Amino acid sequence: GTDDRDAERKYLAAWDAAVRTTLAAGATMSHHHGVGRLRAPYLADELGPGGTEMLRRIKAALDPHAILNPGVLLP
Repeated sequence: GTDDRDAERKYLAAWDAAVRTTLAAGATMSHHHGVGRLRAPYLADELGPGGTEMLRRIKAALDPHAILNPGVLLP
């Protein structure tokens, strides 16, 4: 219901603030569970352009047909 949507909105706003603060402090947003879908929008901010490009190249080499989680971490 409405309460659930409001709670989710507040949760996501808190999550966003926490991740942005973490990255601004120079720390990593990831943990032993990996990046995942929830942190994916912040991946480029953490890695920077060079790191993102390197990850794209690794992904292309290991998954040339883009069949493994297409568009999940790297749009």
